Amino acid sequence: MSKLKAIERIFRFNGQDLPDPNPSWDAERVRRSYAETYPQITNATIKGPTVEGDKAVYKIETVVGTKG
Repeated sequence: MSKLKAIERIFRFNGQDLPDPNPSWDAERVRRSYAETYPQITNATIKGPTVEGDKAVYKIETVVGTKG
């Protein structure tokens, strides 16, 4: 009988891989948590996950807009 292994989540922002602060949180909760440290994440969107090796990678992308 084989044992299932949980896949590790990584949150990629500005080329930096951020660890998963709590695997039980959904991706939106993780985004809000990181927004406390990285204010530019406040209005970012999350893309993914894509599987890279044994990791699920979520990309945090900032929204570029204009003031008007």
